Amino acid sequence: MESIQIRVASLHQALASKNGDVWSFYADNVVRILPNFPPLIGKAASIQQSADFLESLIGAIRWSDVRSLVDERGQISMTERTLAFEHQDFGEMRQRQLCVQEWKNGRVVVERLYVMSLP
Repeated sequence: MESIQIRVASLHQALASKNGDVWSFYADNVVRILPNFPPLIGKAASIQQSADFLESLIGAIRWSDVRSLVDERGQISMTERTLAFEHQDFGEMRQRQLCVQEWKNGRVVVERLYVMSLP
């Protein structure tokens, strides 16, 4: 099995690519905790939430300053990134995100996303 560091790098490549299979990195029973949402239980709920968010955007998400730290022994990764995008309801937005992921058997089983708005 690939190291978590390699899996995290591959996940980032999939996120940056419109054709990347992001969801293959997530367990079927993943729990995702996002700001202002109840926990999303299961891959299907996460896929639907993500699709709804992407439909609300005008244009693509612009990613920058992506940095990750991986604890192979504890099977945890932390990724800090900056996103810029235009939302149809809120206009142009910039965010700094911290994503903490717990891994098991090469898949994300828990993901917590912390978001800070930027000027």
